[in-house]
Amino acid sequence: MYFRINDLTRREVLSGVHMRSVAGEGSMVTFFDFEPGSIVPTHQHPHQQISLVIQGEAHFQLGENHKRLEPGEGVVIPADTPHAMTVGEEPAIIWDLWVPAREDYLNPDSRSAKLKGE
Repeated sequence: MYFRINDLTRREVLSGVHMRSVAGEGSMVTFFDFEPGSIVPTHQHPHQQISLVIQGEAHFQLGENHKRLEPGEGVVIPADTPHAMTVGEEPAIIWDLWVPAREDYLNPDSRSAKLKGE
C-alpha cells in the first residue's frame, strides 16, 4: 500500500493537535502537527511508542526524566510508561511509530481516540 501523508484523513485529537495515521499489520505511524505551546498531558498506554521530532521542539517527560528534543531527535517510550509532552514556541511536527497499532486511533468514533490521560 502506498500513501501520501497529505492525502490521509486529518483530525484534531486535542486542542491544537492534529493527526494523520497509516497502519500495517501490527504496527502504525502517526503524523502529528502541533500548534505552539500544545500540551499532551501525562498518560500511558499498552503500546510501545517511538517518537521522532521532525520540526520544532518538544519537551518530553518520560517517567521522572525530562528532556527537550529538537529535529532529528527522538524517544523510545516502553509500553505502560507514564509520559507527557509540551511543544515549544514554534509549531512542531512529530512522527510516532506504534507497536501494536492503536485501534483507538484507527477508529475515529472510539471514545479513547482522543489523547486524554489514557
